[in-house]
Amino acid sequence: MRKPPRPSSAADIFVRLADHGIRDYGRIKEIVSFQIPQSAFFFAVRFGRRTLEEVLTQIERWKKFLKTDFLLLDNHRAEVEKWIVQTEVLVCNALVQANLPGVGDWELQYNWIPTGTDEAGTPVFIWPGLAITARHRQTGEVREASIPSQALYASNLGANPYQKAFEELGLWKTLEKGSLRHHLISARRPQGWPMYTRFIIPQLYEFLAPHYPQRGNYSEKSNTPKDDVKARFPKELLQDMLDILQMEHPQVFAQTTVDQLKANIQRHLERKAKSTKSGL
Repeated sequence: MRKPPRPSSAADIFVRLADHGIRDYGRIKEIVSFQIPQSAFFFAVRFGRRTLEEVLTQIERWKKFLKTDFLLLDNHRAEVEKWIVQTEVLVCNALVQANLPGVGDWELQYNWIPTGTDEAGTPVFIWPGLAITARHRQTGEVREASIPSQALYASNLGANPYQKAFEELGLWKTLEKGSLRHHLISARRPQGWPMYTRFIIPQLYEFLAPHYPQRGNYSEKSNTPKDDVKARFPKELLQDMLDILQMEHPQVFAQTTVDQLKANIQRHLERKAKSTKSGL
């Protein structure tokens, strides 16, 4: 009698997670995919070691050039303007992501501005504007600025709406406008990029680990007799983490092994231990 086919790895991982009490995959999805600063990542891939400042300056040069240019045909000009507008949107979104949750002594908060309400009185957001609130951590001072929808979604070469808003807040010169490459990617293979090794894998480990309790080995160096020692690297945990990463980012982790993943987590725990000691 033929054996029934084994479930696919995608389906199997959900069953195994449920067995460990994890039935809401939404949080995992948020950690491994949704929280990636997409604009900052695409900026780093596209512009390499170029800084935000350099690219913004180059965009302004192109705007000034097009104001006086008479060589380009109308259709060529339209294509160039479209490309510059799209690039400026990418760069400004990357700028916002690079300065979250704040800059200097200022906490930044972004909220969409409702464009109306529906029949039930619920706010409606159709091509909304953006409100930016800056709050000083020490003094409590609050500054506000907004970007109107017509400026936020403009298709022509106007003034940079984000720059204008941050100038109103008095924070444009304070914003971090350096290179994003070292925060997200590197010359290594993608599986070794900081975006994964410093952010996604550590957060995924910290979220999943409490659901995989397993008795660990006692160590005189790091434990006391009263400690309830838990294993830091249960095989089930490492395998489930690897399956999740391979499912969500197959082009990055297809060739990654459990041992490589374990080594990455070990480095994370070492950094965490050093940070804890320095804070004492």
